Amino acid sequence: MHFLNLNDSNLDILTLQLVRLIKNGQEFKMSKRKGTSVTLKDLLKVSNKDSIFFGMLLRDSNSKYDFDIDKNNASDINNPVYIVKYSYSRAYSLSQNLAKHQKTKEAFLSDKAKKLVLELDFFQELISVITKTLKPNLLTQYLINLANLFNSFYSEKKIKDTSEEKHYSGLIQAYKIVLSNALKLLNIKPPKKM
Repeated sequence: MHFLNLNDSNLDILTLQLVRLIKNGQEFKMSKRKGTSVTLKDLLKVSNKDSIFFGMLLRDSNSKYDFDIDKNNASDINNPVYIVKYSYSRAYSLSQNLAKHQKTKEAFLSDKAKKLVLELDFFQELISVITKTLKPNLLTQYLINLANLFNSFYSEKKIKDTSEEKHYSGLIQAYKIVLSNALKLLNIKPPKKM
């Protein structure tokens, strides 16, 4: 890998199983002999980079992967990267309108907020596990779980213009920081707006 200016001793290459493409609910049959194979470059013409990359990292490298073009281009809950990016933009928007946070006492936190805190706290340990096991799929799965926890918390709890606003703004900031750092590890830009 000298041509990329990378030190070979620091590089581990993981290969994935073949990816099966699905379009309009039908498998796209690929064959090298017939010249109907699809390259990543071709796939980038019909789907966005974030969905492709996130989708391929959702599963263990030894698992088969069905890439559903329609699902991965959707702007809804069927698209995992959309869920994660949307929750970040929601947190970003909320944080712009909240009062400056103060130290939060655990007694003020709802059960869903406590679960979110515990999941945020796990991030550093998770990165350590990923580097030791070479399982980047753990990060994408963590992000989906984290986004779902945040969205559940957000749906349950009115924060803005309440007496608890100052207590929860710190949690929103922490969520934004962890999610932003995790997305950057995947080379996905955290969106401020969607």
